[in-house]
Amino acid sequence: MQQVEHRSVRYAARRLREASRNPTSLRQARRTANRKQVTGDLRCECGESGCRAAIPVSAEGHRGARDGFVVVPGHHGGDIVVAAADRFFVVELRPIGVAS
Repeated sequence: MQQVEHRSVRYAARRLREASRNPTSLRQARRTANRKQVTGDLRCECGESGCRAAIPVSAEGHRGARDGFVVVPGHHGGDIVVAAADRFFVVELRPIGVAS
């Protein structure tokens, strides 16, 4: 059983490394991992490969039905903020070709 869990952790780590080459894929990989998290902190879902910022797990409830990303304030870049709290924002990607 422990070997199977260890393999899934290695697989998830490899997926994050692969996704780090593409900011959009990285964000989606972090969002997928965060949705499986039930306790502790979530990882910021920004596109910065070196980001290690933490967000409270309660942020997942604020995402709601949206397919947005939860990020720490200041990591939203040109994305559209659709919900805000003290320690995180819920953002949606700005459509390509739309000026900020």
